[in-house]
Amino acid sequence: GSLYFTAEVNGEEWLWRGDGSAATTRPIVPLGSRGARADSFEFFDGRLYFVACAADQRSCALLSTALDGGLPDHVAEVCDGDYCVGSDGSLWVRGLGSRLIFTHRDGTAVEVLTSAADGGGASLVATLCAADACFGSVTPVVLGSAVFFATVTDVGGSRELWTSDATPAGTVRLAG
Repeated sequence: GSLYFTAEVNGEEWLWRGDGSAATTRPIVPLGSRGARADSFEFFDGRLYFVACAADQRSCALLSTALDGGLPDHVAEVCDGDYCVGSDGSLWVRGLGSRLIFTHRDGTAVEVLTSAADGGGASLVATLCAADACFGSVTPVVLGSAVFFATVTDVGGSRELWTSDATPAGTVRLAG
């Protein structure tokens, strides 16, 4: 199997791929200037999907690339402006059935959206909380035909467990 991570090369951040040996570990996708980051890696439909944020943390996008790298394809904007700062953990992507399910953060809310693998037909699944009231998330887990994730909101300041089948009716808070 391969390991994917970010590291700097000559002042530029890159997504790297390797199997743990020096011979096969190499940069595969340019992310931008020092401080850019990539999170929430997901293998889906023969591609690698991930959330990439600019070095200034003022824009984050859902991108995809071939498993051996190259220039990434833009799938969707997941955060823009001051709302991205401090969004660590609240932006993620998972493949579910034939669709992507991912989070989006703007000035008013943190939302769960679904789309085709190329980003087409993106639609709102659920609003989790007001943007200034979400305090991170836990890496989502896909079990069968549902994704499970947790988030902390201002509703009692407790961690909430959610599940979603990528439909509005099938996205519910289970506990918290």
